[in-house]
Order: sequence, then C-alpha cells, then structure tokens
Amino acid sequence: MLNPHTERATQLEGFLKLDPDNAALLGELAECHHRGGNQERALEIYERLGALAGETPALLNARGSALLAMGRWGEAAEVLKKAVAADAAAAPLRFNLGYAQLGAGAAKEAVPNLSRAVELGLADPRTRYVLAVALEEAGEADKAEREVARVIELEPLHHDGLTLAAHLQIAKGRIAEARATLERLVEAHPSSPNALWLRAQLEMLNFDAARALEYLRRAEALAPQDADILIAQAQANLMLQRAGPARRAAARAAELDAEEPAARLALGWAHLFENQPAQAERAFGEALRLDPEQADAEAGLALIALAANDQARSREALQRAKRIDPASPAVLLTEGALAQKQGHPEVAKRVLEELLSANSLGQRGWTNRELMERHARSPTLRRVAGKWTRYLQREHRERVRKGGL
Repeated sequence: MLNPHTERATQLEGFLKLDPDNAALLGELAECHHRGGNQERALEIYERLGALAGETPALLNARGSALLAMGRWGEAAEVLKKAVAADAAAAPLRFNLGYAQLGAGAAKEAVPNLSRAVELGLADPRTRYVLAVALEEAGEADKAEREVARVIELEPLHHDGLTLAAHLQIAKGRIAEARATLERLVEAHPSSPNALWLRAQLEMLNFDAARALEYLRRAEALAPQDADILIAQAQANLMLQRAGPARRAAARAAELDAEEPAARLALGWAHLFENQPAQAERAFGEALRLDPEQADAEAGLALIALAANDQARSREALQRAKRIDPASPAVLLTEGALAQKQGHPEVAKRVLEELLSANSLGQRGWTNRELMERHARSPTLRRVAGKWTRYLQREHRERVRKGGL
C-alpha cells in the first residue's frame, strides 16, 4: 500500500507538467515528497521554488528539514542560518538551527540557539531536552543537569529526560542516584531498549556483568538489530570470561555497524581468550583503523606480541596504550604480564595490586573519587554520548514522516 503522501505526490507531478511554474503546486508537491520520504526530489523542488519566488524563512526551514532527513546536518545548519538571519525572533527557527548544529557535531554553536529558542517561548520538554543534550556534549555537565531537571519537572516520566539524567549521574559517580533514576525509567518504559541498555551499562560499571546481561537480553528481544546492545553483550560476556558468546555477539555487531570500533575491539579480545592470535590481531588492527585512540586494542596487540616472545614489539604497543589510557584494566594487566616476563616481579606485583584495588573499590560502590572520574571518561560512557546523536537522527526522520520537524 502506497504512503498517502506518495500517492498525492504522484498525482501532483502530473499536474505540474501542465503548469510547471505554479508556486502553490510546487510547494504542496515538495511537502508531499518530504513527508513521503523522497527527500532528493523535495529538495530539488524547494530550490526551484526559491529561484521562482525568493527564499523566505519558511522555505529555508523546509529545505533545512529535508537536508536533516537525509542526514546532511552541516548543510542543513547553513541553510537554517539564513532562515534565522531573516527572522531572528522566530523560536522554531532558532530551535531547528540548534538541532542541526548539534547533529553536525557543533554542540557549542547549538547551545546559544537552543537557549534563545527557550527564551523566545519554546520551553516545552522536547526543546529543553535537546538543549540539555547540547550542553552535555559541549562539556557543560552542570548546566545540562539543571536543564534536564526542568524537563523532568515538566514531564516526570519523560523517557529521554530520565535517560540523560541517569547518564549524567553515572558520569559524576552518583551511582545510587543513577540506579534509582534508571529503576524509575525502566518501570515507566519497560519496552524501551535504550532504558534497558543504559541500565546494563550501570551494572557493568559496577562490575555486575551477570545482572547486566539480564537487562541486555531483554533489550535485544526488543531491538535485535541494535549494534550497541550486542556490543554491550559482548563486553559483559568478556567480563564473565565467556569467550564464545562474546565472539558471536561482537561479530553480529560488526556486521550491523561496519564503522564501530568497539565491536572489533570486543571481537579481538574474544579471539584472544579463545587462543586465536591471528584473528585477534586482525580485529584489533581494524579497531585501531577506525579509531586510533583505542588503548585496549593496543594492549591486546602487546599481549599477542608477548605470547610470540617479541618483547620489543610488546613494549612498543604497551607504550602506545599507556599514552592513551594508563589506567585501563587491560593496559594494567598487560603491563604486569610484560614486567613478569622481563623478570621484574616487584613491578608485576605493584600493577596487579593496583588492578585488584580498582576493581574492589568499584564493587564497594564507588568510594574513590579518582576511580569515578576515570570511569566517567571510559569508552562505555563515550558511547552513551554517541547514542544521543544517533537517537536524534532517528527521531528527526520519524517526526518528518509524521508531519512535523
């Protein structure tokens, strides 16, 4: 069955052949294509309309929305800047520009536009939530937390607001508070894979991988094609030393998201645990190709070299890993193994004590501020930030489909 917007667009295309310069007809046709998902054609018509009748703020906004639906965030921001320049007091235009800038990775530029939209009267929960995301990505966590608190005041069970609030609480080491927020979130939204995924992240940060897997299995049942969920499953299984399940989950995640280094990283460690050094080295290399700042991949390469009795190559990889993240458990483990191999048992003992101390502190409930701050910079939490942007992209396409930016 054809989308009604697509059916109407087909009809209007026929009319357009009879009257190709009819601005009203072009406007309706472009909107039908936009709502029907044919953004290329919509954009073509919007540009033609601009040439015929001039680029009004409304037309520029429509062009920007089409570009957003295509994932062309930077281009959308440039178009929407023109719209704001023509009508600086229009709150929706300010919001749309900030939204586009956030999606383009320019959170610091997005914040003033989203803040201005709120000042101009667009203070609904969604606007404040997007502002909170921008503040968090711009490195202003305290302001983000205040803003997300306003979201929850306006709508106490706001799914995205509670999710972001929990993320911020985890990042600041307020684990008990985050747990309470996530319990509230999961109770209010039991069918939300994102809520279950973040709840699992909390359990892994608190070293309870078995509990994390319970949440992740529920999340996978709701969203079987979500690479983030599968990567988390692989990580939890690795924590439990279940190499086979970890390898299978990581391999599926890598198939679903070819550009995600965390999937290759988990796959590499799974192969390493299964004593498959060639496959592990290949996976670690792929992870580093996708993101050179992967300390755990360098640590894995160091262990592979050490097992091959190539201590020089092992030292080089370990030094690269330590430059990236000297406190990573994988880096500490590798450093201890290399020290033992080189005949320095006192160094190996010190490193092992540091590693065990870090893990026991985590199990006692984050009593050490330095440990909290280290975990706040962990790849797990960086992935949470990336998930916000991907969520916004999906949300925009869904809003376009339903008829609104």
